[in-house]
Amino acid sequence: MSEIEYLIEMKGERRSDGSVIFKSPDLPMFSAVGKNEAEAMASAIEILRDYLAANVPDFVQLRVVPPATGIISWATAGETTSSVLPAHVIATMRGRIHATSGSADS
Repeated sequence: MSEIEYLIEMKGERRSDGSVIFKSPDLPMFSAVGKNEAEAMASAIEILRDYLAANVPDFVQLRVVPPATGIISWATAGETTSSVLPAHVIATMRGRIHATSGSADS
């Protein structure tokens, strides 16, 4: 049995009180809030891991794709921004790859 990976996009938004909320267009009912980006992402990972473990029998693991913050901070040097970089999480599931049988003449 092979493993299949799914990319889950997380979009962050800084709120007026300074806290950060992450939502995912891939999971419409999902959101996680924290006092800052790191806390919001940690909360998001914990929520996603628990949700997938409880609801997806073949769930294996989650891993965060590291952001390109060094590149972004260099490109925006001297600018002030309240935006939060998008984050990505990869969920790994056990699965079977189904070969399609058939030919052009069938």
